[in-house]
Amino acid sequence: MDWIKKINFISQRGIQVFQELGQMVLLRLTGRASQWFYSQTNIVQQQFQTDWTHLKLAIARYFMNNHWLNKMKSKAIHM
Repeated sequence: MDWIKKINFISQRGIQVFQELGQMVLLRLTGRASQWFYSQTNIVQQQFQTDWTHLKLAIARYFMNNHWLNKMKSKAIHM
């Protein structure tokens, strides 16, 4: 996930940027990611928005699951 690496790089610019990314990245979510976020309760959404780490972990837990991992392994084997 190249975009996560890019956001990680941006997050290193300072604590304020790191915290604001938890909210700003949400504005760029599309498709399934947007549907996933907005299907959460308000309390959960607020937790995800705390900072970049909270949001990144939530995204990883949901989208980078066993199915995704097996798909990536299969891709790597067939390269």
